[in-house]
Amino acid sequence: MLIKKIHLKNIGPHEDTEIEFGKNIHSIVGSNGKGKTFVLEAVPACFYGVWPSRGSLYNGITKGFVGEAYIGVDFEVDGVEYHAERSIKVGKKTMTQTAYLYQGVEYSVYVAGPKSSEFSQRMENIVGPEDLFMSSVFSSQTQKGCITTSTPSERKDILSCMLGLDKFQVIHKYFKKKESDCQALTTNLECEIKALESTIVGNIRDYKTAFDSEVSLKKSIKEKNL
Repeated sequence: MLIKKIHLKNIGPHEDTEIEFGKNIHSIVGSNGKGKTFVLEAVPACFYGVWPSRGSLYNGITKGFVGEAYIGVDFEVDGVEYHAERSIKVGKKTMTQTAYLYQGVEYSVYVAGPKSSEFSQRMENIVGPEDLFMSSVFSSQTQKGCITTSTPSERKDILSCMLGLDKFQVIHKYFKKKESDCQALTTNLECEIKALESTIVGNIRDYKTAFDSEVSLKKSIKEKNL
């Protein structure tokens, strides 16, 4: 994913800030309270509706502001350009938000919105779920990143999700269960076959005994008649 532009309006100290990025490494510098963290956290705030260091999206609104706040992010994934935006209408007592996603040249193709749930689902399909994004792409100033602080098993799960191996794990678990079910069925069938074999052997033995008894009885009757 390549971040191309971030646009903030009435977010923290940003009355109307627009920053464009190239393909090089960028550094954002400034004194305390100038809004560096808001710029850094604008991407997850726009994508997932949450500020990593502040929580709810509404916590990023400029204090005392009433009107419309805005977060916009232009980005590129696998050669496809997207524009994501969240608008927050701030009243004296209530706040509401809408979210839109566009793609293509000049972002002319509507993809999702205005419902946040629909927007969030499409964003997950494009850049991945929030927990994966926060643990692999973004690292806040109060964290080193989940990959570096997680346990080996947790790192395995994160990397598996990043590489798409989680889907294969689901398939693997499915067939492992099927294998276990087949083994259990095979064991039951073997037990039933053994029981049936025992019954057959017993029936054959009983038949032979009855046959021998019949032969003996006929022989005895014949001898008496003589």
